Amino acid sequence: MTDVQLDLVSNERALAQHAEAIRVLGKRAVRDIIEIGRRLTDAKELAGHGGWLPWLDREFGWKEQSARNFMQVYALSLKSPRLGDFNITFEGLYLLASPSAAEAREAIIKRTKDGERLTLAEVRRMTAEAKQAQAEENAERRAADLAKAEERLEKLRASFAEREKKIRKEQARAKRA
Repeated sequence: MTDVQLDLVSNERALAQHAEAIRVLGKRAVRDIIEIGRRLTDAKELAGHGGWLPWLDREFGWKEQSARNFMQVYALSLKSPRLGDFNITFEGLYLLASPSAAEAREAIIKRTKDGERLTLAEVRRMTAEAKQAQAEENAERRAADLAKAEERLEKLRASFAEREKKIRKEQARAKRA
């Protein structure tokens, strides 16, 4: 092997070692995010009504949403204990834990469990598609409900018209008698 080839092989090995170390650190960072969320959840309960936001600002200078991100990841970890093993960016993890991602969560978790690394853009796309599908399903359900309601209304109108007709006939007979 030439010196250039040896340098390339050496660089590739070093890059592979860096990549593995970064993956390990990333998983540790996810575990830390989960632990921060757990502690924030406990602290919110301890701070009580009216004490939480001032405590959060005083101790960290954070807005509520920052704390909520950690807390939602912690809550998700209770449902998915292997959350730290998922192959997802931190921002993607926060999005995955948010209520707005509920419809896409299962598909995202499955893909990351299978080893696929999802970018934030991919998590956003999947979340948006799931929301759109849910909105379309809701619209179809509402349209079907509306059609049923209109059908019931039409039956009620027909029934009312029939009863009104009978009442008029009876009133006409009563006047003649």
